[in-house]
Amino acid sequence: MKTGTVQAGICIRMQWIWFALAIGYNMISVWRMQHGGLSLIDGRDPVASIVSLMIIVPVLLAGGLGYLRLYALSNLVCMLLVGYVGVMIHLVANWLDEMAPYASFTAWLSGVAINLFGVSAGLAGSWFAWRSAASRPQHIPREN
Repeated sequence: MKTGTVQAGICIRMQWIWFALAIGYNMISVWRMQHGGLSLIDGRDPVASIVSLMIIVPVLLAGGLGYLRLYALSNLVCMLLVGYVGVMIHLVANWLDEMAPYASFTAWLSGVAINLFGVSAGLAGSWFAWRSAASRPQHIPREN
């Protein structure tokens, strides 16, 4: 097994950890709402966020099954989206001093940190998977 493939596999495992953390973050919001409180980010439906996270499942499965080019490209698109929605929007809210929708600074920081971890692992995974796939022959001729 090539080094790039091993590194991509590690990144895919790290993305599964990110996925679990992101689901957990949103489940805390669901729990808070069920008990009369506000979600961690007011105005954002945590159930819709959980459903939108499900798009990454087939991408991670493709990578885990060895479809490295498919994983690299589709994961790159997903991570750019998560980077914008899960990181940039929250950072801009902090810079513009619009922290009112967040339950606390800890809720804001946790969301940003979880998604920074996921985007970092995802971009690295796409890079390693693409490099590994590019170094493998696509067709191995049969010997007679």
